[in-house]
Amino acid sequence: MLKKTVLLFLVIAPLIALCQDRMTPELLWKLGRVAGLGISKDGKYLVYSVSTPDVETNKTKRKSYMIPINGGTAIEISNPDSMLANKNLSPDGKYMLRDREVKVKKVLGSDYYPELTKSNAYIFDNLNDRHWDDWE
Repeated sequence: MLKKTVLLFLVIAPLIALCQDRMTPELLWKLGRVAGLGISKDGKYLVYSVSTPDVETNKTKRKSYMIPINGGTAIEISNPDSMLANKNLSPDGKYMLRDREVKVKKVLGSDYYPELTKSNAYIFDNLNDRHWDDWE
């Protein structure tokens, strides 16, 4: 029994000693945030961007890339909008899809209290998700 315990310890000890650092916000910030922007006009490239936050300046640096759909190396591009097809335009070019915000309910503080014209608070009676205050 003692031999098995010692053997188990000898197997696990190096794993514990060589474990990685903890996942911290700084490590996550170094990874960057990847966002897919779309397919190129000719349909051969995938266009995406990588954003990396800079904590000191409180700004985000964004670089855009295109990569062949069949695989290959990514190429940095300076103007991704010129590469992308307009996803809101119909294939025949006759129709344009548009959207706009439609106010359904009163949510602004100034809606409930018109005398508070500079109010920028939002008032919600309920939320879309369920929230529990206890577990049964």
